[in-house]
Amino acid sequence: MPEIATEKALNVDFPRQREKIVSAEYTFRIAAPADAERVEVSIDELEWRPCRSAAGSWWYDWSRYAAGSHQLVSRAHLRDGRTVASEPRSFRVEFGAEAVVPAGRA
Repeated sequence: MPEIATEKALNVDFPRQREKIVSAEYTFRIAAPADAERVEVSIDELEWRPCRSAAGSWWYDWSRYAAGSHQLVSRAHLRDGRTVASEPRSFRVEFGAEAVVPAGRA
């Protein structure tokens, strides 16, 4: 079984901690070590989903989700066989007129 560690080198850029998502689709951005061969995300402790690599980051396109509180964790599989995980990231989905789009995410 590969070693799993939490390292600052793997970070969820978006969503930010406690961010409110108000759109019907959202793309997560993950900053991973340069030697990452594969990056995945798990939302609400469900199955791991593969991310795509582009423009120096890793991305996961999320849709068809429910309003409410959610948690995201990412993990990267490195060339040396290790697996590193991010710290959990909590965020909230809110639909409706009362929701406010966070600065820089409109």
